[in-house]
Amino acid sequence: MKKEDIIIIRITSAAILLAALALILLLGSQSGLFQHYIDMINNNEYSHMAGSAYNAAFFNGANTIYTFLFDLTLYTTIIGAMGLLLKLKGVSSIALCGGISSIVTGIYIVLVYILENNVLLHKAASYIYLNEAGNYANGDRILHIKVVIMGIILIVIGILAILIIKSSNVKKMYSYNSSYKHTGLIAMLPVFYGCIFMEIIKNILLKSVTNIQEQDGQVYTILTEHYFDGMPLFHIKLIGVVLISAVMIVFVNRFIRKFQIDKTIIGIVFGLAYIVQIVFIMINPPRLFGYLSFDEHICDMVDASNMVYMIMYALDVVFVSILTAVCLKDDYSHKKILITLSIHFVISILAIIGLHFISLSAIFAGCAAADLVALISFFYTANIRAGNH
Repeated sequence: MKKEDIIIIRITSAAILLAALALILLLGSQSGLFQHYIDMINNNEYSHMAGSAYNAAFFNGANTIYTFLFDLTLYTTIIGAMGLLLKLKGVSSIALCGGISSIVTGIYIVLVYILENNVLLHKAASYIYLNEAGNYANGDRILHIKVVIMGIILIVIGILAILIIKSSNVKKMYSYNSSYKHTGLIAMLPVFYGCIFMEIIKNILLKSVTNIQEQDGQVYTILTEHYFDGMPLFHIKLIGVVLISAVMIVFVNRFIRKFQIDKTIIGIVFGLAYIVQIVFIMINPPRLFGYLSFDEHICDMVDASNMVYMIMYALDVVFVSILTAVCLKDDYSHKKILITLSIHFVISILAIIGLHFISLSAIFAGCAAADLVALISFFYTANIRAGNH
């Protein structure tokens, strides 16, 4: 067998292993691995001791870390598998990260199982989630043994994937070689920025500033947890947006060579989908008074804030999809991406902290402005590059 044929077999095998890891995550461990146990505790499906608030706090902490690991591993395994098969530039870094993150996720799952009744961890979780020094740890194990099996499978397949990728020397192959040294790593920015900042940090800050004013806190809770209940677009996780965008971009970059960011339709498609839903909500607004609140002032505040919130959220989604597109472009300036993200971060933080004394709508408008500035920056710099060629 020729050396080239052996390399092709190895690369294909690595892609299959990464795809298998993605399937295991989606169908096996799933994103709600620990959330499942939290729901069971909250629904009193365990005994009083096993279903204590301290156990719920422990699993809340475990779930917070696991959620990010799941998002990162899912993204890198799917894009890594596709990139190897479709010869995405700089894919070696993404593929290796897919194997590494699956190993880390597997180890984390096993550690949570082993340390489920650790008193120190229960104390730490109760301090964070319950504001008290509870140290109760139930003697009976809540987690099932299948959790450990799932973690071990992720570790084993992840190791195999890494060994095959390293032995294939994908990074040195011309068809996978990137003009930018860190293209594969920069391509993971949408996961880190979208999932950590926009879904976790931003949400924590919004809850913090709205809780200063009791009524603002009620309005924010209604908007995020009740007002858009049953409307999938407004509850979609940003990792879903990143994945859909990335998959489409990989296909486009593979089959349509001259792909300019100003011709990207991903963000436009998402934007149009949200506009349709926003118009639908305007024409058929959900019932508030007597359903979500009997306070007319709260209902008026929700009515005043909902439109700005919807626009902000729609722009968040479009921004993340465009960010994914530019990060996967081999010839886009990494320096300009980082500068744009820094500007977006600063404006968003200033809007949340500095505008809370005006109104909730002002905060949402400020965050929407940050998205617009970032989007304009991406399109402008892309056109500058295109005009110079």
